[in-house]
This record gives sequence, structure tokens and C-alpha cells, in this order.
Amino acid sequence: MTTLQRYALFQIPGWLATIGACWVAHLWFDLPLWAGAGVLVLLLAKDFALYPWLKIGYSTTARSGRDALIGASGVVTQPIAPEGMVKISSELWQARSDTALAPGEAVVVVAVDHMTVVVRGASDSRRHP
Repeated sequence: MTTLQRYALFQIPGWLATIGACWVAHLWFDLPLWAGAGVLVLLLAKDFALYPWLKIGYSTTARSGRDALIGASGVVTQPIAPEGMVKISSELWQARSDTALAPGEAVVVVAVDHMTVVVRGASDSRRHP
């Protein structure tokens, strides 16, 4: 399913509610049908005009949690032999590695084990995808 289809499916309940409200307003208050149709057209135009700004929220490619960490780069802050600390973005993480790593070395996250990231030296990651 495309992002546009997903977005449109989420808009359908609002469109149906608007149709229902306009129909009730037509029956009870003699709202002309052309006015109700105009309200619906304005609602549809608003929804599709906002789509370019909202589509990232309906996208399935957004990564979060542990998936977002895998592949992230960081820097060793405390020696890793086999466990230590790394800084990824602005966060400190408990880290584990098969090889000893010194403070200041660049690392790449290859896995996440609970609250511990498993890292490799940045030069090792290029050789072993």
C-alpha cells in the first residue's frame, strides 16, 4: 500500500462524518445540497493540500527504536574490552565489542542487545558488512 493510499484511508472517516453532517443540516435546516458539496470539496482540498507535509507520518520507512540504532556511528568514550561506553548522537550507551577499542575511536552499531549496543570499529565495519 502506498503512502498516499494509507493517508486517504485515514481521511475517509472524516469525509463520511462531513457527508453525514451536511445531510443532517440539509434535512433539518434546509442547507442547500450545493453548500454541503462545497464543504466536502473544501475538506478534500485541505486534506490533499496538507499531504506533502504529513506524508512522512504515514510512511512506513521511518525507523525508530532499536532499528534506528543499527548502522548509527558513534565514538568510544570509555575503553571497550569487551564492554565500555560509546556516545551515539548526544546519548551515552553501554557497548560491547569483540575487539578492544580505545577512547576516541569511531564505531558503528551492528546490533542491539536489550540496552547494550554491539559495535565494531568504523574501519572494521567497512570490511565486514
